[in-house]
Amino acid sequence: MQEMNVLQDQTMVLNVELQQRQTEQEKLLAQRDDVSSQLQEVTRANSRLLEQLTELGQEKDKLQQELEETRKTAEKSALEHQEQEKAFDRVQHGDLRRMGFGPRFIGWVRTLYAGVYSCVRVNGFLSGPGGAVGGAAGMPALSAALRPVLLRGRRPLTTGPCTPGWRPGRS
Repeated sequence: MQEMNVLQDQTMVLNVELQQRQTEQEKLLAQRDDVSSQLQEVTRANSRLLEQLTELGQEKDKLQQELEETRKTAEKSALEHQEQEKAFDRVQHGDLRRMGFGPRFIGWVRTLYAGVYSCVRVNGFLSGPGGAVGGAAGMPALSAALRPVLLRGRRPLTTGPCTPGWRPGRS
């Protein structure tokens, strides 16, 4: 009987220990489920971040390409501006002769550019006359671009032997 009591005591101790381990196992399984859920959330978040990073990389590449195109356009515009400055402001009549242009052509150039002035109307105010648009002699490109707009609304001032002159008109 004593053995039986000892066996019952051992069985009770083992049952308590088993119950403690089962409780501990349930806690560990719950923690595992929590960690698994967190891992899934982190994996989804990483996927979203990777997508965003990919999109940002593509956007960066697109912006770099646009920047490069803008630089090329700016360089081309600067060269065109230089060429227009040469054509509009820097060519002397003697240079035209040396380039092989005849006196009649040089006469036309003199007629077109001698005494030419432009004015700009902004918000109803008319600027003073200048050698190019608004007197900005360094802006032949703007002058060439705005010439058709500026000539609209002008009326003949005088008629010379070859071409009429122009002066600002009232719109």
